[in-house]
Amino acid sequence: MWTPDPLSIWAKINLQNEGYWALVRLKENGVFYLGWISDYTFDTDSPDQDFLLRDARCVDENLQVKYFVAALGVYLNTRDVQAIEYIHADE
Repeated sequence: MWTPDPLSIWAKINLQNEGYWALVRLKENGVFYLGWISDYTFDTDSPDQDFLLRDARCVDENLQVKYFVAALGVYLNTRDVQAIEYIHADE
């Protein structure tokens, strides 16, 4: 009998994100954050996943920094995210 891959796309992309910035676009207010996804949950029973964006900065749509986030970074949940794009750190 066929069984699905136990790792979701969420888990797979976060296993191989070294060297990439994550550009996170939130659903509300057109807010963008840029940083590294350093920690994340992978709960197959939950429709939403938590993650921590480190070395984060709030940026505008042209990726110009509005401000840097202090402390550990930004705690986010995928339910609040419209999209996540990965940008190679050298770009």
